Amino acid sequence: MSLSRLIGVVSGPTFAAARDQIVKAEPYADFLEFRLDLFDSKALSKLKELPRPKPIICSFRRKSHGGGREDLSEEERLALLEKSLTLEPEYCD
Repeated sequence: MSLSRLIGVVSGPTFAAARDQIVKAEPYADFLEFRLDLFDSKALSKLKELPRPKPIICSFRRKSHGGGREDLSEEERLALLEKSLTLEPEYCD
């Protein structure tokens, strides 16, 4: 029995692009990972409006870990990740 799971990465950067990525990944993915470090500020402000057809993982990578944003302090990064908890994700990384 295989325990592997497929994760669809949702990287935006815009709200419309993120929504399209969710629709395309939904038939194949067991989970959706919202890569918040790659979303633009408008998309971040509308997180609750994104469809959630699958369990989600919220992540916000540091630049040194392959993330897309270097303009945020660690406190700002953690604040945005904390804000994502209002989505009640199944996992947070």
